[in-house]
Amino acid sequence: MDVKLIEYISKISKSKILYKSKVTNIDRLLEKTIVKIIPKKVTPNQFTIFRFITIPILIVLLLFENYKIGIVLFVISGFSDVIDGALARTRNKITTWGALYDPIADKLLIGSISIMLVFKLISPYLGVSIVITETIIILLTLYSFKGEMPPVKVFGKMKGVAYSIGIFLLMLYSIKKIELLLYTSKIFVYLGLSFAILSPTLYLKELKEKSHKEASSAGVRRIKAILE
Repeated sequence: MDVKLIEYISKISKSKILYKSKVTNIDRLLEKTIVKIIPKKVTPNQFTIFRFITIPILIVLLLFENYKIGIVLFVISGFSDVIDGALARTRNKITTWGALYDPIADKLLIGSISIMLVFKLISPYLGVSIVITETIIILLTLYSFKGEMPPVKVFGKMKGVAYSIGIFLLMLYSIKKIELLLYTSKIFVYLGLSFAILSPTLYLKELKEKSHKEASSAGVRRIKAILE
């Protein structure tokens, strides 16, 4: 077997171990309720693929201002993110593909709906800011951590929750036209943007630490080679 291939497999295996997170109380609750009725053959990655599929459908629904069906699909799509995480952790089905593309699906979902709703109902500048920050995070995930599990940070999780609540309230406002819904949605969207701005700094810090470790390891190998 090729040496590089062996090194790559070893790299992926180690990153899987590092990525595994502790099963939370919410995971346990879901395991005893919803996850319990999900067939064993269903994988977390299938939920991620489902979210990718819902994105263009949601865009079409919002284009035609069908907010009632749109809000239902958005809730289902968002809840699938909670389910696939619990499913992966409680059934030990965490994969490299899922760790990489699950957050990308979330970012594309939030980014596309932000273009549709935040531009229209809050501010074009805010919509552009959301799209730019999400694009930066996606690029960092794809290129900075290629071949490895991307780091999962608390700001990223809090950002996702804030955006989801904000967008849900925006959709609800589009149906009910209650000003309090619009005002509250603005708070959550701006809060989400604040967390999103902090996320890239943590990615860059992680990348800097990773580069430093690699440089140190390379130095140690060179010293060993000289001594040998």
